[in-house]
Amino acid sequence: MNGLSYHSRACKSSLKRTRSALDRVRDTWQARKRRRIKEEEARATETVSSEHSNSSLDSGRPRRDRKTTAWRYQDYVPQLPMLSHLGRQPPKESNDSPELEVQNSEPCPESEKSASGTTESVLASSITSGHLSSSRNLFGLFKTYSGTSVPSHDPDQNLSLEELRVAVEESLSLQPIVSSSKPLSPYYPYPNKQSFELGKWYWTNGIQKSQRSFKDLLAIVGAKDFRPEDVQNTRWAAIDRILGLNNFDQDQDGKDDVDPDETNWEWEESDAGWKSSPIYLDIPFHQRMKCKGGIQRYLAGTLYHRSIISVIVDKLQNVSDTMHFHYEPYELFWSPNQETPDARVYGELYTSQAFHEAHQSLQKSPPIPGCDLPRCVVALMLWSDATHLTSFGNSKLWPSYMFFGNESKYNRCRPSMRLANHIAYFETLPDSFKDFASEYVGGNGPNKTFMAHCNREMFHAQWKIILDQEFMDAYHNGIAITCLDGLKRRFFPRIITYSADYPEKVLLATIRNRGDRPCPRCLVKKSQMKNMGTVNDMKQRIEHARLDNHHRKVKVSEARSLIYDKNFSVTSKRVDVFLKDGSFVPIMNAFSDKLSESGFNFFQMLVVDILHEWEIGTWKATFIHLIRLIYAVNAANVNRLDARFRDTPTFGSDTIRKFSSNSSEMKKLAAHNYEDLLQCAIPVFEELLPAPHNAIVMDLLFTCAAWHGLAKLRMHTDHTLQVLDRITVELGQTMRRFVRETCSSFETRELPREAAARDRRSKAGKNKKKMPNTTSVQEAYSEMTAKNPSNEAGKNKKRMLATTVPEVSSDLTVENSSSNTRRIKAFNLDTYKYHACGDVSPTIRRFGTTDSYNTEIGELEHRTSKARYQRTDRKDFKKQLARIERRQARICRIHRRTGSKSTSTRQGTNLEAHHIIGRTENLHTHITSFVRGPDGHPAFYDFIPKLKKFLLPRMKAALAEQGIHWTPTEPSQDLDWQSVLLKGDRVYSHKIIRVNYTTYDVRRGSDVIHVNTSHCNIMALNPKFKKGSDDDGHPYIYAKVLGIFHANVIYNGHGNTNYHPHRIEFLWVRWYTLESHSPGWKSRRLDRVSFQPLEHDQAFGFMDPSDVIRGCHIIPRFCGARVPAIDGAVDDFVGPRVEEGDKWEDLDEDWQSFYINRFVDRDMLMRYFWGLAVGHIYTHGLGLSDASDLYIDNVETEAQYTFPDPGSGPDSEREEDSSLEQDGDVGDKGGDGSDLDEDDMVYLPESDDSVVDTSDEESLGDFSSEGEDET
Repeated sequence: MNGLSYHSRACKSSLKRTRSALDRVRDTWQARKRRRIKEEEARATETVSSEHSNSSLDSGRPRRDRKTTAWRYQDYVPQLPMLSHLGRQPPKESNDSPELEVQNSEPCPESEKSASGTTESVLASSITSGHLSSSRNLFGLFKTYSGTSVPSHDPDQNLSLEELRVAVEESLSLQPIVSSSKPLSPYYPYPNKQSFELGKWYWTNGIQKSQRSFKDLLAIVGAKDFRPEDVQNTRWAAIDRILGLNNFDQDQDGKDDVDPDETNWEWEESDAGWKSSPIYLDIPFHQRMKCKGGIQRYLAGTLYHRSIISVIVDKLQNVSDTMHFHYEPYELFWSPNQETPDARVYGELYTSQAFHEAHQSLQKSPPIPGCDLPRCVVALMLWSDATHLTSFGNSKLWPSYMFFGNESKYNRCRPSMRLANHIAYFETLPDSFKDFASEYVGGNGPNKTFMAHCNREMFHAQWKIILDQEFMDAYHNGIAITCLDGLKRRFFPRIITYSADYPEKVLLATIRNRGDRPCPRCLVKKSQMKNMGTVNDMKQRIEHARLDNHHRKVKVSEARSLIYDKNFSVTSKRVDVFLKDGSFVPIMNAFSDKLSESGFNFFQMLVVDILHEWEIGTWKATFIHLIRLIYAVNAANVNRLDARFRDTPTFGSDTIRKFSSNSSEMKKLAAHNYEDLLQCAIPVFEELLPAPHNAIVMDLLFTCAAWHGLAKLRMHTDHTLQVLDRITVELGQTMRRFVRETCSSFETRELPREAAARDRRSKAGKNKKKMPNTTSVQEAYSEMTAKNPSNEAGKNKKRMLATTVPEVSSDLTVENSSSNTRRIKAFNLDTYKYHACGDVSPTIRRFGTTDSYNTEIGELEHRTSKARYQRTDRKDFKKQLARIERRQARICRIHRRTGSKSTSTRQGTNLEAHHIIGRTENLHTHITSFVRGPDGHPAFYDFIPKLKKFLLPRMKAALAEQGIHWTPTEPSQDLDWQSVLLKGDRVYSHKIIRVNYTTYDVRRGSDVIHVNTSHCNIMALNPKFKKGSDDDGHPYIYAKVLGIFHANVIYNGHGNTNYHPHRIEFLWVRWYTLESHSPGWKSRRLDRVSFQPLEHDQAFGFMDPSDVIRGCHIIPRFCGARVPAIDGAVDDFVGPRVEEGDKWEDLDEDWQSFYINRFVDRDMLMRYFWGLAVGHIYTHGLGLSDASDLYIDNVETEAQYTFPDPGSGPDSEREEDSSLEQDGDVGDKGGDGSDLDEDDMVYLPESDDSVVDTSDEESLGDFSSEGEDET
């Protein structure tokens, strides 16, 4: 015992040394492992980056080290053509600038070169016909500039791959700018950095704090240089007051310790502050009113607005914004190969026809005397829309937003980029105006028509204030500004587009709401709008386009002379004689009054609106009427429809969201919900109607989905626009066939919920006129209190609560609604929103794709206004909103001045890699245990041999890539699958794989494939597909991912001396098979697939993740049969654990057939227009498909239609048209336009297709007004 104790004491030192040595060995081994993992990751990304980042665009496609089969998907990261690659010839030795492809032009003299070595833009008085083009990039895109010199500024070269991502949440990095010469703190009015960081966190991170916002706060207070005493004595109220100062505060004295000399030192000259201007109206009263006629001046309110010119100056002096500001337009063309003719690409506004026309008109105009500066167009894109600021209450805001078309739409469409400029908060007529008007009108006060006229005057009076003399001077003479590249240019503002919903377009176009000619762009009569898509309709849009010409101005002036000079009524017949032929109103349009002399046609700026005119317009009305048809056939089928929508799987992060439990009720649905309904409607509606109407409805839904997908493409070419033209024709034919054959076969009535809502509205109207009919407890109590103001009413309150008959609930009304109380409803096509579908294609040709000017951008910006409203005290909130807007903008300016940089929200995301699978090896299983499975399941037959046969060629390729070669010892002993070993006999499983891909519009997108969810379906190229053969076959194959794995594979074949394991990733899938191949576009049906029979040798298999194109959306064929499901039986950790002895035949059932949803998103849609997608390189080598073969065989002859020139179109032809019906003069937007809440899809009763108010859930949308669709 003593000897053992002595030995233990003596060995302590040696034991310590041994432990220390083992610790060092373990640390060394772990360091080597981490280094090896990093090297493998670097090798995986270097292959892609070396191929693309350093390769010349002129050298064609980069050479790939790894040989791939002909059908494998080639994944290339997005690229844009750059100015640095202009021309194909090598540069001359005597000139430092690149050789250009200049046609019909003279070279510029050496004296005109700038310091940077490039040639300055040629100015002014003479414009040559020459042009220059860049080289084609990897995708076949190239730019063409008009002129003879290279632009010195190319914003596209500043774009990174992260900015080419489909959805980027982070802001661009901000560069420091030169600070003011004032000897103040760079964080002024904040005393130090710590105070500024806290103020910035409070004002710019939103009012609702999130986990991310909390972490940002912790980063501020946890910084090493943060000291509590730095913020302890900060005067926050004084700082906020300085940051929120505007022009309307100049007459107010400073408070606290604000130094008046330093209050506005930084932004008093260049800051785009807010102004307040009084709004005066001349109110006309006709001779039969109480006042016997005359004009009365009325102060209608105060308009809070900003100077458009100061906003432009502030934008062009902002370094971070100017980096992505296009000074000159260019045309973008696409030619995938030398044999294919060049096709025009439509997308951005600065590549559009409208921008080019404005630019060329400016260059051809006489130069400013004594000025030879380059002249550039500042493209203004305007939005305006009224919205409710709260879910409850009546607080409303009518903001006007301004964007710059010189910036990329991919930045403008993201609210996080803060590119929306709030330029005005419109006022509406106050409630006191009725009291003012009643004094002069007498009787029952002003009528609806009179109020509508005054509201129109109010709206245009405010635009006349915004388009002030400063704007007009800049419009004609420009603004000279020194730009980021050091050149001084003269900028001319031009209004290109104005995005608004229909009631506001009526205000802007100064036409009658629901008049006989309701379109703000053409003079097509309402009774002819059902002919959308016909040749005659297309011709009428061109020949009878609305023009702001002398003929219209004379008619409006004569009508106004009768009203304001001779005291005629607004609705008198003599006034109507001048206006009814064009559905005009007697309003002096602000845009016409200010800009018509410059050739501006304000009708052309009113662009189409997919959100309101299709998604919650035409399509919503079609969807509602389809439900009416189902009720007419069999009301029980409505429950089946709701169940099918509930069973429809989701897709993507938010592409297809989970449908509500009762989609037929349409409660609280926004525009994106109706879009989802359309994209998934075909399998849901199948066989809910009897034949032959089922086939008609399937054709209708397929055509609607195809048209909607093409109308919302973010990149169009001449080829895709030809397809859109043909589908527009087909849409009109299909709609008219649907009305003629299906709608006329059934007596459709109001939906139960529509009838209940109408009944409630009717009762509410009666209660206003006759109080004793009150059924509400609160209204009854208020009535009794008014009659008996004593405490007697209060004593009887409880008795009244117990005895008053309550209103019948909406659910009970729906249940008890019968056909006797539900009115007949017919489907109406004579509406503007249906007519607007024919204007989408020409609008894209002129202004670019619809996502650039869709009202969805303005709807998203409403979130900013609503968030700022939460910071106000709800009293005089427009002034407070103006101050908050300036406060946030000035904080961002301090942020830029101090050189702070934004942190990335996507750190660690490799966008260049084709796919990403986790590196973890925590979840592993023994291969023999894995293939145990349930008794007799066919999925596990020969699992190990199939896996090793799949891994063998990939292991061979992996060894070849590393330069490892060997010679078999015996010729007969070649590579054999039995020589493939799995290290430890283990496979490692993963739950998700992220697949990156290049979209059709040359952006970077990604799909997350997740096993055990509905996001487990993938698509790959079909190796047997050959375009142009007699039997093309289907271009893609589809599979369901059962497991995501990787294994450390070793090859021990004869002659191989390297036994280092290689990580090989693979997918275990179950293959879908195409049930019957038919051309989807011609047959107007989705592709139908089903699983291979379980006994088939190829029912299950393995797939290389590199072969995956992207995820796909597969919807069950709900009208088909069901079969046993095997998802839970294939894997212990892929699905639920299956105990031994379980029979796979006893598992849950699955659908027998499925549909491939090609309409799930725009990128998926373009993958089925083979060869027409710019970003899908794998389709370019097989040639372009003829547009006539893509969709329909028999269509009416189409006409190529474009916007007319402002001066075209004879006036005499319109004057002789005497076959006009009497227009209905109805007030616009309820008289003032302020009640329209597009965030909640609230339409006023006066608007054209409007009976929807989803905020109170009491009425369903209809395609037309109640009087119109009762045919």
